[in-house]
Amino acid sequence: MPHPFAHRTPTPEELRAYVEGRLDPAAQRAVEGALEADPLLRDAVEGLRTPGALTAWDQAPPAAPPTSSVRWPWVAGGAVLVALSAVPYRPPLPNPHRAPCCCPNWW
Repeated sequence: MPHPFAHRTPTPEELRAYVEGRLDPAAQRAVEGALEADPLLRDAVEGLRTPGALTAWDQAPPAAPPTSSVRWPWVAGGAVLVALSAVPYRPPLPNPHRAPCCCPNWW
């Protein structure tokens, strides 16, 4: 079995051209090599060969751009601050076992 990273992953356009039979022989061999190395890619091409799959692919909305994952810590931190600000502050109760303030050396 060939190494899974031995072949470059074909682009969606190359996969479509492969399914439609529009690739030149060298590009077709490259795609077939990638299909041999990657079972998930093989399943994807098998799905593209089902009737109506390419038509549905044409009608699918474009993929949303990736969102930045850097902002979520700031959002989480802000949510924690808002939650903590909703908790009322209560000063501590006096401790009867605590030394009086006038005798700092009393232990």
